[in-house]
Amino acid sequence: MKWSLAILSIFLFSSFPHLGFSQESLEKSRAQEEILRGYLQDTQAALESHPEDLKLLMDFTAGNAFLGQWDEAVATYRSIRNRLEQVEREKLEGLLLYVRTGLIQNLTILPDPKGGGEYSFFAPYLLENPLEGSPEEVRDRKMENLSQGWELYRQGRYLEGREVLEGALSLEESSIGHFSLGLLIHQTGDPLEAIFHLEECLRLVGRDKVTAVFYATLAHAYINSYNFGGAVKTLREGLEIYPDHPFLLYSLSNIYRNTGSTENFVSTCEEIKAKDPVVFAFFEEECEKAKASQPITGDTHRSTF
Repeated sequence: MKWSLAILSIFLFSSFPHLGFSQESLEKSRAQEEILRGYLQDTQAALESHPEDLKLLMDFTAGNAFLGQWDEAVATYRSIRNRLEQVEREKLEGLLLYVRTGLIQNLTILPDPKGGGEYSFFAPYLLENPLEGSPEEVRDRKMENLSQGWELYRQGRYLEGREVLEGALSLEESSIGHFSLGLLIHQTGDPLEAIFHLEECLRLVGRDKVTAVFYATLAHAYINSYNFGGAVKTLREGLEIYPDHPFLLYSLSNIYRNTGSTENFVSTCEEIKAKDPVVFAFFEEECEKAKASQPITGDTHRSTF
């Protein structure tokens, strides 16, 4: 049985229980672990015939990470890092990061324990169900608009999906409306408009009511609009609520690395190293080079943001 990294990640995202401890969930978890172990064994066997196959090596890295075998995952990652295209490398790093920080749990599709099944859509981003306490007819109306907008988006009918969500928001301002529209617009490549709606959602729900993923998503929209200062500010605000969170530190380091802010990059890498040596492996080689390039006088390039 041979699964690709994408198939494996979808399996994990959609199947693993969210810290559930019922007998049923534990049995399901054990069964899925056995499937993953079988997948990893198949991948390892395939590597014996094709030891340089990048796709197999990426799958092997991810499989070990999913099973918590981080020594093997990091060793394989280090062996292939410089052979990967930037997009491939960042995709693999992102997947490993979700697993390492436990954020993979938040991405599982789950019913709302308080009774609102729609909460599964927001769980990666919002700490509380934005529809909790609303009358049933209000919940149904908002979820109907949301579902219709995202179904159109899924079909590739992006403008129609956007129009549905914009229409709903024009009739009634809500955090769910701004969040949904901001996320969809972000996906379709209009970062400035996405920033507006995500910031409005943040204003309505409160800065301590969103997850680290929300802050990273908003920061990514700022990056796509070439507002690196806004991205750094957003990530720093997130770190005030989630101190030393590896996911946010990783995003911050990427900005400093890509904008040539050497001193900030090295400093953030040291923060990551102290917090999580596994995540530090993503930057280890470049961090060492950056430190070696710093003048002894300390006259380094520190960004104003």
